[in-house]
Amino acid sequence: MASSLNNNPTFIISNISQLVSIKLDRHNYLLWKSQFMSVLKGHGLVGFIVGTHPCPNEFLPDSEGKETAAVNPKYTEWHHQDQNLLSWINATLSETVLPYVVGVPTFEIVWATLDYRFSALFRSHIIQLKDQIHSVKKGTFSASEYLLNIKQLSYRLASVGKPMDDADLVLVTLNGLPSKFVAFKTSVKV
Repeated sequence: MASSLNNNPTFIISNISQLVSIKLDRHNYLLWKSQFMSVLKGHGLVGFIVGTHPCPNEFLPDSEGKETAAVNPKYTEWHHQDQNLLSWINATLSETVLPYVVGVPTFEIVWATLDYRFSALFRSHIIQLKDQIHSVKKGTFSASEYLLNIKQLSYRLASVGKPMDDADLVLVTLNGLPSKFVAFKTSVKV
């Protein structure tokens, strides 16, 4: 596998913070993952997390297929790439996230660990945002405050990759209006 990681790993590792501009914390998983995946795709290294570039056997087989004491050069190359990737990912984690991956031996396992942990948080965050936007009521807010509240929640949903379409946004807005707007709500829904 020819990748730019082999060409100049020191340059790439020292600049990973410029390529992945945010450190992963409990609240920015989608943004972090998007940036990190772009780097992996750009360097042809996605195979390390999707399983298309698995770890080769550490030792070479003999003519009968039995393991020998001779180290497989493909394993050595894979191991160096994996450890460089492990350095990359660790450099992009916040201090609160690093403890989740201390001692995890390979990039693939670290990636899976982070994906498992933060995807669940991410899904619950999306559910929470959707619940908030569907339960917004005008109440004592002015019209502009009410609409701003809905707008901010819709932007937050869009920022986590779950934008609401315009028709749903109109419906949410109308549903949050008090009963004195029933005639207006009916005319808009028709």
